[in-house]
Amino acid sequence: FWLKRRWRKRQWQRVVFSGRMENSNTYTEVTEVSGGSVGGGGGIVSNICGAICCSIFGIGLFFAMLVMLAWNEQSTVCVSKAYLAAEQEYQTARCNSGPGSYSGALVHFSCPLNSESLPKWTSEDFGVSGDQLFSTEAVKVAQQVEMFQCAETVHTKTVKRGERTFEEKSYTYKKEWSSSHVDSSDFQAWQVDAARRALDNGCGFNFKGNPSFPIESNTLKADILVAGQYDLTRFMERISSSVPIKLKSGATVTLPGTSGTVSVDATQIFSGCKPGRPELGCIKVKYARSGTTVVSYLGRMQGDGTTRAWMAPSSWMCSTKGSSSRVDLFAQGSRDAEHMLESAQDENTMWTWVIRVLGFIVAYVGMRSFFAPAEALVALIDSGLDLFRFIPIVGGLLDFLGDVLRGAVGCAISIIAFGLSVPSCMMVVSIMWVVMRPLVAAPLLLLSCVGLYFTIKAMQKYAQEGQKQKQQ
Repeated sequence: FWLKRRWRKRQWQRVVFSGRMENSNTYTEVTEVSGGSVGGGGGIVSNICGAICCSIFGIGLFFAMLVMLAWNEQSTVCVSKAYLAAEQEYQTARCNSGPGSYSGALVHFSCPLNSESLPKWTSEDFGVSGDQLFSTEAVKVAQQVEMFQCAETVHTKTVKRGERTFEEKSYTYKKEWSSSHVDSSDFQAWQVDAARRALDNGCGFNFKGNPSFPIESNTLKADILVAGQYDLTRFMERISSSVPIKLKSGATVTLPGTSGTVSVDATQIFSGCKPGRPELGCIKVKYARSGTTVVSYLGRMQGDGTTRAWMAPSSWMCSTKGSSSRVDLFAQGSRDAEHMLESAQDENTMWTWVIRVLGFIVAYVGMRSFFAPAEALVALIDSGLDLFRFIPIVGGLLDFLGDVLRGAVGCAISIIAFGLSVPSCMMVVSIMWVVMRPLVAAPLLLLSCVGLYFTIKAMQKYAQEGQKQKQQ
């Protein structure tokens, strides 16, 4: 009866424990999320079922990462082959030559943009009335708008206090520039008095809510992107607009949707406040343009002057229809073909290593999750031993032994998961290398086999010891 009552008292719960102000503009709410129930916060059946589901998901994730690593190695080799083939086959297209003479060929050109791709832009194009703030010729011009608003920042962390788990959620209020509207209607300050005091300290006692944006950020761009005789409009989104536009300082203008005082300096516009003295609702506007006047391309030329990806010839395990055999390189500025191919190869190598590292880590996580049922059983034993802590001396010793058991099993499982996942990943990579590039595969394949051999031998040793203990 006593154990049954203790079980009920230790079931999962979620109640607000306390709320406090850490400093003038931060409110912290502490919530108890677990009372240390047997088995780790839920029923025995639910914990075991959860561990089994985690195990199934983990083993699926492990094999999915092996497939991804195999695809990554194949893709890397095929991309490299495509770039090597392009280096041998490309021809240079002259900027004043007609595209018909290069139809269907792999070409490289680096040409200036024509006048249609560099239209003239002024501040009136953005709806700004009054004096003209700027006039520039560029592929793109951007209007960057920010508003001074009150923002709520939420930070959450979990804290363990003995067997009890608490969630600490902090709400910080402060005024800051933001390029998008901050919805203040869901602030915690409207629900809790202590949070309201933090809001008053951070954003002012008269704060009722952030106003809507009267003017929005916008980017204007040319209708076409033509370099020499060749149409590259499909790469319009690759053109950046990051060069600041110098404004007419002291100009008299009116921003659309605003009626406040406007101040203009050489780089930005302020509406509703003075420079250096922002107030809530103040608008700040900057303008930027693209600096591109020359573009470079390496790919297939069409007879009408448009371009498309060039497909490398098929080779061992590299289909000419696969995405890894595409060569379709675009760059802002003047770039020769060798430089473009070298940069593309470097990017290919970088992403290869990113996917490798990610695959190894996730494969380990998957294999570690596969052993979740074993950990759940050990956690159940540990929690069961915790029930006897009320017994002097013996209870403390049982609690200590349970903690040791859980820690030892967790450590052993981590080592086994590492010993199975990492060599398996290395073996998949090395097998793909044997297939795709055998000259460099032998050392890695040997190393992965050695890793798996010692891991399996260690597991066999543990199994033999377990059999001996059963016989005894």
